[in-house]
Amino acid sequence: MLKNYDKLEAFELYAIAGGIPQYLSYFAKKVSIADDPSFAIFGGCRWKNETISRDILEKLIINSDLFNYPVKYYYLFSKVGFTKDCHQLAKEVGCKLISFDEM
Repeated sequence: MLKNYDKLEAFELYAIAGGIPQYLSYFAKKVSIADDPSFAIFGGCRWKNETISRDILEKLIINSDLFNYPVKYYYLFSKVGFTKDCHQLAKEVGCKLISFDEM
């Protein structure tokens, strides 16, 4: 499935698809990857009846290290909210936390 993508495109699509390889071809058709090397936007969404913990944001930051962009923006979306530790780390790294009530 990845043979049609170069390594960078495959990683970007993998990140966009939330790390689920079977959705790569779908997102390749639906998502346009900008060719701007100055910044990148990384995000995640958890649609569960539990708050998002700091661990989820840490994983997003670690996964973003696979990409060599000078500026990185982080966004997390949650159905019910975020833990205090997640809020603290988000403030430190400049991550925008968005709950369902804010959408």
